[in-house]
Amino acid sequence: MQRFKSVKSWSKAGLHSRLPEYPSALRQRPYPNGWFAVCLSEELRVGGVLRRRLMGEEVVVYRTASGVVRAVDAHCPHLGAHLGYGGVVEGECIVCPFHKFAYDTSGQCVRTGYGTPPSPKLKLTGREVREVDGIVIVWCHTLGLPPDWEVPNSVPRELWPRFNRTYTLVDTPQDIYENAFDVGHFEPVHHTKIADYNYSMDSKSVSFAVDFVPVDIRLFGLMSSLHLHFDSEMYGLGFVHSQISVPKFDTVFQTWALPTPVDPLHSEFRVPLSIDRIKGKKDVPEWLAGLIGRLALVAFGTDLTRDFPVWQNKKYIERPLLAKGDGPIYKFRRWADQFYTGDPEAQDVSRFEKPGVSESSIESVNASFGTNSPSAGD
Repeated sequence: MQRFKSVKSWSKAGLHSRLPEYPSALRQRPYPNGWFAVCLSEELRVGGVLRRRLMGEEVVVYRTASGVVRAVDAHCPHLGAHLGYGGVVEGECIVCPFHKFAYDTSGQCVRTGYGTPPSPKLKLTGREVREVDGIVIVWCHTLGLPPDWEVPNSVPRELWPRFNRTYTLVDTPQDIYENAFDVGHFEPVHHTKIADYNYSMDSKSVSFAVDFVPVDIRLFGLMSSLHLHFDSEMYGLGFVHSQISVPKFDTVFQTWALPTPVDPLHSEFRVPLSIDRIKGKKDVPEWLAGLIGRLALVAFGTDLTRDFPVWQNKKYIERPLLAKGDGPIYKFRRWADQFYTGDPEAQDVSRFEKPGVSESSIESVNASFGTNSPSAGD
């Protein structure tokens, strides 16, 4: 099973079942515009250089000596070397490993490796990048347009995420987020019912407050074992911040749900978490915070993986025949439509393989889902 780096925690690849052909709906849907996570701030130390896959392209993210974060297209415009393989940060510049050409934070080449003046045309293609809540996000737009909205900070620095799990899924950000509006699936899939559900939609954001009450107590899993209250803010199709309250233990977690499309078929789904307070106290011993944070991440992940067998194998139905009790799925889809532009047919998925995992891995998650359980939304 693939493994991805995470911050002070474990990471886990998503489940990929081998299908005879790719779902046609994935072929037909373009990438959404907006802000998408590429790493956590803690993963990108001063002088650090990271390689990331983003919407079918290679991106290099780095942090200069002064702490400035930059995201650029991966290849040096001189002779095409990949900056993520051997490239280093020197002061405020990233230096190509091939000929030691140096590029400043504007992307301009400021020196060659020979001591000769560089061509003024030598410039890296940069991307708009922000650090929000200790998460590095990059702007993506099908037409190359600049950002016309921002993701605000939600938590102070001391509550930036300390724990993270990353899943690789055969899915799109919109499908992942639609789950929050598909209220009918929570009881059959997550063994919890919604006691209260309120939401409001703004131009680029959605706010929702949800109370979950378990109906079939399970051994592990936050939603299936405890009464929880979620206060969440969604910004576009790439950033959700939630404050999760556990009344029984007077405990509050801060979590994020960050799906990032890496190619037309796959999304990396980061789920960072931090502890706000335990038993009403913010000053929690480091060892206890670490233990509870890791346990909470595993418990939350247990609930998430119950969706994976459906997500990995479902077909996107453009006009579903909804029933009373399904939730505001159509309203969410109309809101989500604003984040798409361009020609869906321009995306070629034929060169992307759908990786597989061991049969035991698939069977273990399918077992937790239940062989006779109804599909999400039924």
